[in-house]
Amino acid sequence: MHVERIVVIDDEASTRRLMEQTLKKQGYEVLLASNGYEGLRIVMEENPDVTLLDIKLPDTNGIELLQKIRELNSDTVVIMATAMDDLKVAVKAMKLGAYDYINKPFHIDDLILTVNKAMDISRLRREVVSLKEERNRNAGIEEIIGVSTHIQGVLSMVKKISESEASTILIQGETGTGKELIAKALHYESSRRDKPFMSINCSAVPENR
Repeated sequence: MHVERIVVIDDEASTRRLMEQTLKKQGYEVLLASNGYEGLRIVMEENPDVTLLDIKLPDTNGIELLQKIRELNSDTVVIMATAMDDLKVAVKAMKLGAYDYINKPFHIDDLILTVNKAMDISRLRREVVSLKEERNRNAGIEEIIGVSTHIQGVLSMVKKISESEASTILIQGETGTGKELIAKALHYESSRRDKPFMSINCSAVPENR
């Protein structure tokens, strides 16, 4: 079972404690960091679902740390914590990849609402990754059943072609021989597996198109 994890990066001990107590009551696991270096290490090691990041830190600023997090870990959903006079910086942070921001001092309800929405985004991302992995498992070479010499020869060719940079491949065969199955296997075994696979019935396309 996935443990929903949040990292709080803030140099104010009282703020860290308040966020920790509040978010633990919501059922989240909470990790704390008092500076940017420690926070970045935790994000890299723990791969949290959500990161609460203060814009002003003793060893760096939140914008620089946000950029490093985005470069090294694109999965965590980042919420910036900012004072009212730093709203322009918060907007800049959102342009750089932050999901949202909360104002300091913050209301407990606002914190919970913003974090819950960010966690929803994280859940959707995990679901998409899971669906892609399941799709890839169900469309690769392993799904093609056959032990004959001819089938094994075809699968060997599929593996070899999928590792190449070939962009156009012609698959020929009688109706029902599995041309689309081979095409899917080629696609999902290749470096383009994360791109959409589109199956088009050419015989159904009008001649004037």
